[in-house]
Amino acid sequence: MPVKVSIIVPVYNCEAYITKCIDSILENTFKDFELILINDASTDSSPVIIHNYKSVDHRIRVIDLSENQRQGAARNIGIREALSDFILFVDADDWIAPTTLQSVIDNQNQTGADIVAFNLINYFDEHNQQIEIKYKSSSSKIDPRIFILNSPAPCQALFRKSLFLHGLMFPEHTFFEDASIMPAIFLSASKISLLNDAYYFYRRNNISTCRKKDDYRFLSE
Repeated sequence: MPVKVSIIVPVYNCEAYITKCIDSILENTFKDFELILINDASTDSSPVIIHNYKSVDHRIRVIDLSENQRQGAARNIGIREALSDFILFVDADDWIAPTTLQSVIDNQNQTGADIVAFNLINYFDEHNQQIEIKYKSSSSKIDPRIFILNSPAPCQALFRKSLFLHGLMFPEHTFFEDASIMPAIFLSASKISLLNDAYYFYRRNNISTCRKKDDYRFLSE
Protein backbone atom coordinates (compact mmCIF):
# COMPACT_ATOMS: atom_id res chain seq x y z
CA MET A 1 0.00 0.00 0.00
CA PRO A 2 1.22 3.54 -0.72
CA VAL A 3 2.58 5.50 2.22
CA LYS A 4 3.17 9.21 2.72
CA VAL A 5 6.95 9.03 3.10
CA SER A 6 9.70 6.46 2.57
CA ILE A 7 12.68 6.61 4.93
CA ILE A 8 15.88 5.14 3.52
CA VAL A 9 18.71 4.04 5.83
CA PRO A 10 21.89 2.46 4.40
CA VAL A 11 23.38 0.14 7.03
CA TYR A 12 27.00 -0.94 7.14
CA ASN A 13 28.66 -2.16 10.36
CA CYS A 14 26.73 0.15 12.66
CA GLU A 15 25.81 -2.26 15.43
CA ALA A 16 26.64 0.32 18.11
CA TYR A 17 24.28 2.97 16.71
CA ILE A 18 21.57 1.41 14.55
CA THR A 19 19.17 0.75 17.44
CA LYS A 20 19.06 4.43 18.40
CA CYS A 21 18.58 5.37 14.75
CA ILE A 22 15.65 3.01 14.17
CA ASP A 23 14.00 3.79 17.51
CA SER A 24 14.07 7.51 16.75
CA ILE A 25 12.20 6.86 13.50
CA LEU A 26 9.64 4.49 15.00
CA GLU A 27 8.98 6.92 17.87
CA ASN A 28 7.95 9.71 15.49
CA THR A 29 4.47 11.08 16.05
CA PHE A 30 3.65 10.66 12.35
CA LYS A 31 3.08 6.96 11.59
CA ASP A 32 2.24 6.73 7.87
CA PHE A 33 5.70 5.78 6.60
CA GLU A 34 7.81 2.87 5.47
CA LEU A 35 11.35 2.32 6.70
CA ILE A 36 13.70 0.78 4.13
CA LEU A 37 16.89 -0.59 5.70
CA ILE A 38 19.59 -1.44 3.16
CA ASN A 39 22.05 -3.92 4.65
CA ASP A 40 25.18 -3.15 2.63
CA ALA A 41 26.86 -6.52 3.32
CA SER A 42 27.58 -5.72 6.98
CA THR A 43 30.00 -8.05 8.77
CA ASP A 44 28.96 -7.22 12.34
CA SER A 45 25.63 -7.85 14.10
CA SER A 46 23.79 -5.07 12.25
CA PRO A 47 21.86 -7.54 10.00
CA VAL A 48 20.56 -9.45 13.03
CA ILE A 49 19.43 -6.23 14.69
CA ILE A 50 17.56 -4.87 11.68
CA HIS A 51 15.90 -8.18 10.86
CA ASN A 52 14.67 -8.37 14.46
CA TYR A 53 13.04 -4.97 13.99
CA LYS A 54 11.48 -6.10 10.73
CA SER A 55 9.89 -9.09 12.46
CA VAL A 56 7.93 -6.87 14.85
CA ASP A 57 6.97 -3.87 12.67
CA HIS A 58 5.28 -4.28 9.27
CA ARG A 59 6.44 -0.83 8.15
CA ILE A 60 10.05 -2.01 8.04
CA ARG A 61 11.55 -3.51 4.90
CA VAL A 62 15.08 -4.97 4.83
CA ILE A 63 17.09 -5.34 1.64
CA ASP A 64 20.24 -7.45 2.01
CA LEU A 65 23.07 -6.82 -0.45
CA SER A 66 25.49 -9.69 -1.11
CA GLU A 67 28.50 -7.40 -1.44
CA ASN A 68 29.35 -3.95 -0.15
CA GLN A 69 28.29 -1.30 -2.68
CA ARG A 70 28.75 1.80 -0.51
CA GLN A 71 26.25 4.42 0.47
CA GLY A 72 25.43 5.84 -2.97
CA ALA A 73 24.35 2.50 -4.40
CA ALA A 74 22.42 1.65 -1.22
CA ARG A 75 20.49 4.92 -1.41
CA ASN A 76 19.72 4.38 -5.10
CA ILE A 77 18.30 0.94 -4.34
CA GLY A 78 16.12 2.48 -1.63
CA ILE A 79 14.90 5.20 -4.01
CA ARG A 80 13.89 2.65 -6.64
CA GLU A 81 12.13 0.49 -4.03
CA ALA A 82 10.32 3.36 -2.30
CA LEU A 83 6.52 3.21 -2.37
CA SER A 84 6.06 6.89 -1.53
CA ASP A 85 6.42 10.00 -3.66
CA PHE A 86 8.56 11.54 -0.89
CA ILE A 87 11.85 10.38 0.57
CA LEU A 88 13.79 11.09 3.73
CA PHE A 89 17.37 9.85 4.14
CA VAL A 90 18.83 8.95 7.54
CA ASP A 91 22.35 7.65 8.16
CA ALA A 92 22.58 4.58 10.39
CA ASP A 93 24.62 6.26 13.12
CA ASP A 94 22.40 9.36 13.32
CA TRP A 95 18.87 9.95 14.60
CA ILE A 96 15.90 12.28 14.15
CA ALA A 97 13.60 14.21 16.47
CA PRO A 98 10.15 12.76 17.33
CA THR A 99 8.30 15.48 15.38
CA THR A 100 10.46 15.38 12.24
CA LEU A 101 8.06 13.52 9.96
CA GLN A 102 4.96 15.42 11.05
CA SER A 103 6.73 18.75 10.57
CA VAL A 104 8.06 18.08 7.07
CA ILE A 105 4.84 16.45 5.84
CA ASP A 106 2.68 19.29 7.18
CA ASN A 107 4.95 21.83 5.51
CA GLN A 108 4.93 19.99 2.20
CA ASN A 109 1.13 19.77 2.28
CA GLN A 110 0.92 23.50 2.91
CA THR A 111 3.53 24.65 0.39
CA GLY A 112 3.59 21.98 -2.33
CA ALA A 113 7.39 22.12 -2.19
CA ASP A 114 9.61 19.59 -3.96
CA ILE A 115 12.09 19.86 -1.09
CA VAL A 116 11.46 20.68 2.56
CA ALA A 117 14.82 21.47 4.14
CA PHE A 118 15.62 21.85 7.83
CA ASN A 119 18.52 22.51 10.16
CA LEU A 120 20.60 19.89 11.93
CA ILE A 121 22.50 19.41 15.16
CA ASN A 122 26.10 18.23 15.17
CA TYR A 123 26.55 15.77 18.04
CA PHE A 124 30.02 15.04 19.39
CA ASP A 125 30.20 11.76 21.31
CA GLU A 126 33.43 12.49 23.10
CA HIS A 127 32.04 15.64 24.75
CA ASN A 128 28.30 14.85 24.66
CA GLN A 129 28.07 18.22 22.93
CA GLN A 130 25.34 19.44 20.59
CA ILE A 131 25.84 22.35 18.17
CA GLU A 132 22.98 23.50 15.95
CA ILE A 133 23.87 24.30 12.33
CA LYS A 134 21.45 26.69 10.66
CA TYR A 135 20.85 27.67 7.05
CA LYS A 136 21.30 31.41 6.63
CA SER A 137 18.04 32.66 5.16
CA SER A 138 15.37 35.03 6.41
CA SER A 139 13.45 35.38 3.16
CA SER A 140 10.10 33.78 2.47
CA LYS A 141 11.31 33.16 -1.11
CA ILE A 142 14.08 30.58 -0.88
CA ASP A 143 17.05 30.99 -3.20
CA PRO A 144 18.46 27.53 -4.05
CA ARG A 145 21.95 29.01 -4.01
CA ILE A 146 21.91 29.24 -0.20
CA PHE A 147 21.76 25.45 -0.05
CA ILE A 148 24.64 25.02 -2.47
CA LEU A 149 26.78 27.46 -0.51
CA ASN A 150 25.94 25.58 2.70
CA SER A 151 26.86 22.15 1.22
CA PRO A 152 23.46 20.51 1.71
CA ALA A 153 23.45 16.95 3.00
CA PRO A 154 20.95 14.33 1.78
CA CYS A 155 19.79 13.88 5.37
CA GLN A 156 18.77 17.50 5.79
CA ALA A 157 15.55 17.50 3.79
CA LEU A 158 12.43 15.75 2.58
CA PHE A 159 12.68 15.17 -1.19
CA ARG A 160 10.16 14.49 -3.91
CA LYS A 161 11.27 11.14 -5.30
CA SER A 162 10.93 12.22 -8.93
CA LEU A 163 13.85 14.64 -8.48
CA PHE A 164 16.13 11.61 -8.41
CA LEU A 165 14.38 9.43 -10.95
CA HIS A 166 14.81 11.98 -13.75
CA GLY A 167 18.48 11.15 -14.23
CA LEU A 168 19.93 12.42 -10.95
CA MET A 169 20.97 9.41 -8.89
CA PHE A 170 23.83 9.03 -6.42
CA PRO A 171 27.24 8.04 -7.84
CA GLU A 172 27.95 4.44 -6.86
CA HIS A 173 30.98 2.54 -5.56
CA THR A 174 32.66 5.70 -4.32
CA PHE A 175 32.93 7.87 -1.21
CA PHE A 176 31.49 11.40 -0.68
CA GLU A 177 28.82 10.54 -3.24
CA ASP A 178 26.48 13.27 -2.02
CA ALA A 179 28.86 16.13 -2.88
CA SER A 180 28.44 15.60 -6.62
CA ILE A 181 24.66 15.33 -6.71
CA MET A 182 23.05 17.46 -4.01
CA PRO A 183 23.63 20.89 -5.62
CA ALA A 184 21.99 19.61 -8.83
CA ILE A 185 19.06 18.16 -6.87
CA PHE A 186 18.40 21.47 -5.13
CA LEU A 187 18.70 23.41 -8.39
CA SER A 188 16.25 21.05 -10.12
CA ALA A 189 13.49 21.66 -7.57
CA SER A 190 10.63 23.93 -8.65
CA LYS A 191 9.99 24.99 -5.06
CA ILE A 192 11.98 24.65 -1.85
CA SER A 193 10.64 25.27 1.63
CA LEU A 194 12.80 25.81 4.70
CA LEU A 195 11.95 24.96 8.29
CA ASN A 196 13.91 26.98 10.86
CA ASP A 197 14.06 24.19 13.43
CA ALA A 198 16.68 21.41 13.74
CA TYR A 199 15.29 17.90 13.39
CA TYR A 200 18.34 15.82 12.51
CA PHE A 201 21.14 14.75 14.86
CA TYR A 202 24.38 14.19 12.97
CA ARG A 203 26.91 12.13 14.90
CA ARG A 204 30.35 13.71 14.53
CA ASN A 205 32.41 10.87 15.91
CA ASN A 206 35.84 10.30 14.42
CA ILE A 207 36.05 6.70 15.64
CA SER A 208 32.65 5.66 14.27
CA THR A 209 32.79 2.60 12.01
CA CYS A 210 30.07 4.19 9.90
CA ARG A 211 31.82 7.52 9.44
CA LYS A 212 35.50 6.71 9.78
CA LYS A 213 37.61 9.05 7.67
CA ASP A 214 40.58 7.25 6.16
CA ASP A 215 42.85 9.40 4.06
CA TYR A 216 42.49 7.27 0.92
CA ARG A 217 38.80 8.21 0.66
CA PHE A 218 39.68 11.74 -0.29
CA LEU A 219 41.48 10.41 -3.37
CA SER A 220 38.77 7.92 -4.37
CA GLU A 221 37.65 8.22 -7.98
